Amino acid sequence: MKMVSPDIEKMSFDEWTNYREETIEKLESLGYQLLPTVGCSTCDIHNDYVCFGCESEFIHDSRDKYNATIEKEQSCLKQTD
Repeated sequence: MKMVSPDIEKMSFDEWTNYREETIEKLESLGYQLLPTVGCSTCDIHNDYVCFGCESEFIHDSRDKYNATIEKEQSCLKQTD
């Protein structure tokens, strides 16, 4: 099942925070790893701190990679039917 980004404009802060935490947990359970970004002036690679911007980019990029994988698998299944 594809991961869909909710309409964050309509979310409360608590809903948005829960969404981010749940999404990161799901992505990490699928093998994607959230790490501090080398070269980012805000992330701290020594203390394993990831800034908001890099965390957002991780969610976006990983979700897109996951969705592309799902689409490819579904396409292959349709070709074998």
